[in-house]
Amino acid sequence: MCNCDLKTRCAVAEFVASSDALVVSHNGKIYFPEKKQYLHVAHVRAMCLFASRVGQVVPVDVLKQYVWGNKEVSDPTVRGLIATLRLIARGSGRNLYTERGKGYLLVEAE
Repeated sequence: MCNCDLKTRCAVAEFVASSDALVVSHNGKIYFPEKKQYLHVAHVRAMCLFASRVGQVVPVDVLKQYVWGNKEVSDPTVRGLIATLRLIARGSGRNLYTERGKGYLLVEAE
């Protein structure tokens, strides 16, 4: 389940990624023990945005605005976020592709 508000950038989400357990620490960080991967609120916001647009290209400027608001972020930061999301997407039976010059696309795995 995913509920994204593009105006407030508020994301309420429930994700199931294969059989990996999720651990939420006291400071709010989400951890995938088997993948040894921490998630930040940016990951949750971005995945929520993609989940609400499965099969549709999400332009980079839309992704940046939704995840970081008016904060300036570098291209390597966006690429790092996408790399982590690809790991999460694979575990949930989806793939996240780059549409060169357009943005990113989340699709169901075949």
